[in-house]
Amino acid sequence: MKNIFTIRTLNDGLTIKQYIDKERPKRAVIVGGGYIGMEMCESLHKRGLEVTVVEKMDRVLGTMDQEITNVVEEKLAAKGIKLFKGTSVEGFEGDEAGLVKKVLTDQGEFDADLVLLAVGVRPNTDLAQEAGIELGARGAIDSRECG
Repeated sequence: MKNIFTIRTLNDGLTIKQYIDKERPKRAVIVGGGYIGMEMCESLHKRGLEVTVVEKMDRVLGTMDQEITNVVEEKLAAKGIKLFKGTSVEGFEGDEAGLVKKVLTDQGEFDADLVLLAVGVRPNTDLAQEAGIELGARGAIDSRECG
């Protein structure tokens, strides 16, 4: 759908900014509460959007210490940002114009004028694994093993 975005590059960010400037969305749903999701949450909130964050894990910034994530979650709540943890996105519902209108989850649905998928990436290491290359703790190829 035309108003579902990912962000991996500067150009992705510029595309989102241009969309916001032109279309003036009111409600944003961010799928993913990692570093990028939290940065975009702050940026969209500052631009005046009503922001909802949907995170599959039991907390945002899952790789950080629990004390830090508690502080971040308290700040989100203080700013009126809605956070749904332990929630999985199951799909999207759009209109005739090809624009997303709802994010469907296992905990209900959320209205949206803009959706940002900030779920991160996982390395595709199947070939390396089949070749017997040892993978690191997070499933990536350890460059020290390659050479």
